[in-house]
Amino acid sequence: MPQGWEERLVRYRTPSTDGVTALCLEIHDLWIFKALANRDKDIEFCKALYQIKLVALEEIKNRLQKVDQQHGTKVEHAAKLVDRLARL
Repeated sequence: MPQGWEERLVRYRTPSTDGVTALCLEIHDLWIFKALANRDKDIEFCKALYQIKLVALEEIKNRLQKVDQQHGTKVEHAAKLVDRLARL
């Protein structure tokens, strides 16, 4: 995950959660998590988030630079996905 993801968690609470507050990944962090997983279903999810304009590619690029470089190959795959989406 990109550095700082914990500070960007989104609190979600509804009457159906019975007073429990869920902590959810911010949408750009979720996109990166899914892109790093690099499964077909996750890539489709990432494409859909972009197509319905829920994520900004510039923000994703910025956050990809903050992912631990031990995940180099996975980060490269995610960056290539960003490049492909930018050409759509």
